[in-house]
Amino acid sequence: MQERNNRLPANAGSGVSSSEADDSWFQLGGRLLEQSDWAGAAEVFEICASRCPRNPGVYVNLGIAKWQSGRLRGARRAFEQALELDPESREALHGLAGVSLQQEDLETAFDLLCRLLSLGEKTPDILYNLALISHRRGRLEEAIGMYERAIEENPRFAEALLNLGHVLMDTGRQQEARARWRQAAHADPRLVQNYRILITH
Repeated sequence: MQERNNRLPANAGSGVSSSEADDSWFQLGGRLLEQSDWAGAAEVFEICASRCPRNPGVYVNLGIAKWQSGRLRGARRAFEQALELDPESREALHGLAGVSLQQEDLETAFDLLCRLLSLGEKTPDILYNLALISHRRGRLEEAIGMYERAIEENPRFAEALLNLGHVLMDTGRQQEARARWRQAAHADPRLVQNYRILITH
């Protein structure tokens, strides 16, 4: 079985606004994030954290900067600090879930994604990542349900269609699997070029 990698949240590089809108350090950090200067942004938001230690947005942006520069442990700590200050921060939940997936901490990632669902974030990418985790845990029927929900939200979600085919094949539902692969091929022909024989036989 070949799975596609998890999809990072759509807002993974955008940052959040600060209640300290006039703070020049925060504004500088925001500009560095927009310029993809992850190391510079991390340095600036470390300063912001010392100036505004109760502002969850500072830690979200610090987490994003560290995450994008590959500093996963530091990113995780920053997102956790943001959630201590604001347990319903969607940006922090997204970030910590993404970092947890990269660290193979599937249980934590699953719980965080479920919290996002409970907050009304029923996006295709969240459902897709829940399905990936369920598949890797061997919860095949749960994975099928999550992939199908992701496809309901985005009928041309090629990765979800492809991986749904894998799960269906794993459960012996070969015709349904091939049908999903054909849909994936229609949505993104490049994605399934290695599956031509499986799709047509």
